[in-house]
Parts: sequence; C-alpha cells; structure tokens
Amino acid sequence: MFTHFSELLETHNIFVRNRKPNRIRSLGIALLYYGLSCRKAADVLRFLGADNASHEAVREWYHGAKELLSAPQKQCRPMIAID
Repeated sequence: MFTHFSELLETHNIFVRNRKPNRIRSLGIALLYYGLSCRKAADVLRFLGADNASHEAVREWYHGAKELLSAPQKQCRPMIAID
C-alpha cells in the first residue's frame, strides 16, 4: 500500500523539494488519514527514524496530497426508522 502511494506521490510531483523520502511522507499521510493526530504521527515517524519530521510537516504533507486520497464512501439509506 505504501509503495503504491509513494509512487503516486512521485508521478504527480506534488512536493517540490525532496528532503524526505516519499515512503516516509506516505506513512505520515496514512497515519493522519486513519485518525492519528499530527503530533502522534510525527512521534511515530521519529520513532521509525525520520529525525526532522515535525507535526507541521506531517500536516503540510497531508494537505498537499489530499487530492490523491479518496473520500470515505457514505452509504445512502432510503428509510430511517424512528421509535
């Protein structure tokens, strides 16, 4: 999953500067997408060896790649039961 997403980041050239590898960015984006806070996602990245991954960097990565992420599917229900 992360390799596919990092390849998408490379082909769309979203990030101008390549100071961090796209695998690190894709992991930070995925952690934020699945509900972790920016600070906790940055802590996980620092634990895994990305020294300069701040919470602000993770937030900027997420907002930069937001167009590549699909919105969660919402199910349309035709009727609602009321008690």
